[in-house]
Amino acid sequence: GALLLIVSSFYFVYQLISKYFKNTSYIYYALLSIFLLFASGYTSFIGYPTIYSLPIVFGVSFALLGLSFWLKSTSTKKLNKKYLLFGSICMALTAGCRPQILLTSLFAFIIFKDYYSDLKTIKKNIPNILIFLTPFIIIGLFLMYYNYARFGSIFNFGANYNLTTNDMTKRGFNFHRIFLGLYYFLFNPGKITTIFPFIMKENIYTTYIGKTIYENMYGGFFFINIICLLGLFFFKFKKIINNKNLYNICFMSLIIALIILILDTQIAGILPRYLSDFGFLITISTIIVILSLLKEGINLDFEKLIVALIMISIIYNSFTYFLNPHVFATYDFLKNLYYNFYYTFMFWV
Repeated sequence: GALLLIVSSFYFVYQLISKYFKNTSYIYYALLSIFLLFASGYTSFIGYPTIYSLPIVFGVSFALLGLSFWLKSTSTKKLNKKYLLFGSICMALTAGCRPQILLTSLFAFIIFKDYYSDLKTIKKNIPNILIFLTPFIIIGLFLMYYNYARFGSIFNFGANYNLTTNDMTKRGFNFHRIFLGLYYFLFNPGKITTIFPFIMKENIYTTYIGKTIYENMYGGFFFINIICLLGLFFFKFKKIINNKNLYNICFMSLIIALIILILDTQIAGILPRYLSDFGFLITISTIIVILSLLKEGINLDFEKLIVALIMISIIYNSFTYFLNPHVFATYDFLKNLYYNFYYTFMFWV
């Protein structure tokens, strides 16, 4: 799963650059690909490789691959049917991994905008529309049959059979939980210490009277990835982005991310691994802003600041790996790795 996420992150940034930012240097391609990988929760997945993480890592990977293939299919005036099909297959598969990530399929309205602009274009592209829809229909029917055969309902993916701490049949929708999710998922300051790995999980405090599920967090997404504030305020760079499709992708990324955040908060709770459900979407918006700034040509000091903030995000995400005691309890060689890093950084001890 982690290997697929690596491939999908690098491939997505490659396709984005190939289509819209052809003169981008290889160094920035590599840096932004690694940034997308880590902001998507890579270290959480490899640091805590449980069955709970598996659907998320595959869902994010398939979503990135689906977007990549769709972008590739529009590289010429005539749609490439092969990549259109591959993209739809990957997108449809997200429903079997993480149903809420299927919302990323909405990007199709932006990516293929020029192919359904009027009735004449729609008629001309009927074969392509069928190719686009077929994987969603086939995979959707299979998943509905599976859900009905196993859980008695075509819309039940098995979450209602959770036998741990979260009875999802009784959670309901509570408006007040949304603010908890917004704060702790996005803006909660992380806890910085002087002891390696220099960060600690932060407790969640609330006066909310109802029941919600939560685990201690590393910090909100914008604290961990402060550079992503560029993606949040993408509208400030409208003239620099200078491409309606890219601007709409930024807008759509944040809307989908917000919807997924609210769904996660209401349906499941506030858990660190859920940052990956929507984090990659905010990162996509950020990468578009950064590439647009580089294309426009920016002040060298501002460019250095952007690179520094990206590196800080990558390092912060990397250090979250060492906050997973479950792994160290299982693998002795990881304990050795931890203490090698510990005494490298804590050289004064």
